[in-house]
Amino acid sequence: MNAILAEYQRRTSRSATLMERSFDVVAGGVSRNFGYHIPYPVMNQRGAGAFLYDIDGNDYIDFAYNGMSLIHGHAYPPVTEEIARVTQQGWAWPGSSLAQIEFAEMLRRRIPGVDQVRFTNSGSEANMLAVKIARRHRGRDLILKAGSAYHGTYPDLEAGLHGQGEIRGKVLIREFGDTEGFLDAMRRHRDMLAAVIIEPTLITGAVVPPPQGFLQAVCDFARDSGIVSIVDDCLMFRLAPAGSSEFFAIKPDLVALGKFIGGGIPTGAVCGPREIMRVFGPGNTEPLYHGGSFNGNVLSSRAGMVTLEHLTRDAILQMNHQATTIRAHLDAAIARRGLPAETTGIGSVVGISFTAEGLQKRDYYADYTIDLDFHLACLICGLQPGAGGYFSLATVFDDATIVETCRRLDCALDLLDTARPRH
Repeated sequence: MNAILAEYQRRTSRSATLMERSFDVVAGGVSRNFGYHIPYPVMNQRGAGAFLYDIDGNDYIDFAYNGMSLIHGHAYPPVTEEIARVTQQGWAWPGSSLAQIEFAEMLRRRIPGVDQVRFTNSGSEANMLAVKIARRHRGRDLILKAGSAYHGTYPDLEAGLHGQGEIRGKVLIREFGDTEGFLDAMRRHRDMLAAVIIEPTLITGAVVPPPQGFLQAVCDFARDSGIVSIVDDCLMFRLAPAGSSEFFAIKPDLVALGKFIGGGIPTGAVCGPREIMRVFGPGNTEPLYHGGSFNGNVLSSRAGMVTLEHLTRDAILQMNHQATTIRAHLDAAIARRGLPAETTGIGSVVGISFTAEGLQKRDYYADYTIDLDFHLACLICGLQPGAGGYFSLATVFDDATIVETCRRLDCALDLLDTARPRH
């Protein structure tokens, strides 16, 4: 048996037992694929700040943050206090609410070019809705996306992932970062395309920033061609106070949000100009139908407002600096050991990959177990990376936690170095 695997199983025996129960009653053992890895995931029972604590008594510095949905870490006091206050008065009722209005106003102030917001319950729903909005607005069905980009589990947006190809008459696929490929597709199909949707940085495992000028060229050409540009900012809204629009100096028509904007409460949003968002009415004789029992509820709105209030420019710059420190340490540690690895990163997210393939070409959600030994080594040494090897920062990291992170990374790389075959 692999020594790393054996040590992981030794440290997490109670997690193994509980996963057996989970497999009995939960289809696949988990309710989302990225939550599982061989031989089983750890069972956490508590989170506080930058740390997770499992049922076997182990602690982990968390860099996954529930799919990057906890920008302030676990049980962030300002958010938990607001949640406790709101739950005393109820949080889901018909119609709108002051909380929903104020949250929408906050997003409008924060993101340039936004007049109106429509709330959903997740980033997946936000991307699905953004596509529906664009299709109704333009009266067309065809959309263009990057093959390696993950925009949720909406069938049209899964094209290009998990072995799926283009969908005739509905979805075109081009390679992320291929500026001329995207522009050529828009030239050829400009009379059929409703929208182009872009994840500004690929984080389906490895972290793949866009080539210089790619996002600007795509958004500008789409605007000039009457094609709705959609930026999926669920993950990268962390890059600046106004998200990718500010960080990359782009002007998309629609911005889809999710992940941390609800403070850990399920939330998503589509933000855009009045001209496009008017597909919902009132005054529209055939408004686009969109429902959701918990869309824009008071709890997610208030938790989201507190979260964004505390996500200041200074907090973002601090996370970015800390991520740079971690990446520099990783680069030096990898070089010292001669490991076949590559780091990438942007803002407050660092990626590490042990594959020799081109980073943008991998379907990470299909083959992220290629880095399984490193993932298990990190867990053994008290680190929780994201699926596929990303490390995302939260605002609660202090200098001591960064130093401890580097120590634990050395531990994980030592395990990996010792276990790899020698020739």
